[in-house]
Amino acid sequence: MSSGQRNNSDMTDIFVNSMLFFYILSFFSGVVHITLNTISAARLKTKLQIRMAWLNGSFFIFILMNFILFFNRLFVLRQVVHNMLLVAFDLSYAILVWFWGGYLIELRSKKPKQIVKILFLLAVMVYAIIWLVLDLVSLNNDNQQIDSNWGKALAAVAEILMFAAAMGFTWCSFMTFKNKHVLRFLICFSMSVYFLWFFLYDMDCVFRFIGPKAWKIYPFDAVILIYFVFNILMILCHYSAMWREPGVNDRQQAARDMEQLILEEINIHETLTKREKEVLQLMINGKNNAQIAEILVISIYTVKRHINNIFKKTTIKSRTDLTLFIARKTGR
Repeated sequence: MSSGQRNNSDMTDIFVNSMLFFYILSFFSGVVHITLNTISAARLKTKLQIRMAWLNGSFFIFILMNFILFFNRLFVLRQVVHNMLLVAFDLSYAILVWFWGGYLIELRSKKPKQIVKILFLLAVMVYAIIWLVLDLVSLNNDNQQIDSNWGKALAAVAEILMFAAAMGFTWCSFMTFKNKHVLRFLICFSMSVYFLWFFLYDMDCVFRFIGPKAWKIYPFDAVILIYFVFNILMILCHYSAMWREPGVNDRQQAARDMEQLILEEINIHETLTKREKEVLQLMINGKNNAQIAEILVISIYTVKRHINNIFKKTTIKSRTDLTLFIARKTGR
């Protein structure tokens, strides 16, 4: 073996060992993050915390499939096993994007219309179904390449749909966060870069513009670093929230979270209109009909009509029921 070949082999070994080290750290940090997030979701029970818990779980599974498929050669000795792992990998990616979109929906101050959610779900499902077929039927056993034109066309459709869905939600959320701060921006920006990177790589795998082997850094190498940094930042946020002394702002935020939780549980089937939710929110805050009318600049008659609609659409049938419901939730 020449010195150049030996040096290249040494560099490859160093890179592989470094990536394995990062995988171990990321798996450990992922378990810690999932545990903290699960505790937080069980305590607060808000949709945002629950969505975050599902996102963490799907991200962890995606990283695990990434590791098994691209680093553990024991699992890819047989072609059938390799293709089945590709199916699992593509499904885990689709699930990750689905929960990523759901998390961003909860972050947005203005929820998207139902048709947008349906289109997003359809894009994810089409992606998963197309790649399920391609991985099992059209993938060439010799060079892991899609040879048929119909297969390439389907793959291109799947990738474009998934990329448009993921980036669409991410881009909209850049502009409409309830709480705009650096951490969420960095997380969304990193995921946007990864979605773009993954899209370009997959398109190159399908059409062989330069060939996957020409890529110096693969998206599968980069995502583990994104995942590791994501876990560390979120663990620090959980740690600081657990150990700091609760101040006025914390108590106010806790009260708002409880009010939001009560509103979500009463409107669990999402049958209330926007105005009815505003009226219910003020009722939860203890406002009477006259105060609600003054705050919303509507007549008392209109307030009573909205309240009657609330009683018809929910399990709350009177203000007494609402008071008892709040007392059960707050422990008063």
